[in-house]
Amino acid sequence: MAHLLHTGLTDEAQIRTALEKEGYRHIFTWSDTAGTRYETHTHPHEEVRWVVWGKLVIVEEGVEIELGPGDKMTIEAEEPHSAYVLEDVRYLCGSR
Repeated sequence: MAHLLHTGLTDEAQIRTALEKEGYRHIFTWSDTAGTRYETHTHPHEEVRWVVWGKLVIVEEGVEIELGPGDKMTIEAEEPHSAYVLEDVRYLCGSR
């Protein structure tokens, strides 16, 4: 099951440092435009999404979870989920 944390932190360098300290690897920045959709899929490792600006929704087990600036969501390995973007968004991704 996904875990959402409202951190309030939106500085990319600070987010990257925090993720590295938590053991995340393969950290990168990603941007999507409003209306982008990702069909249901899984990842082989635990994944994190930490929003810098904009809004997106992660859908897991039929539950829609909206993420905005400063929100951090972790998704367990092999957990089916989909996503769609409400407004142009920029976020950091990582896996562990």
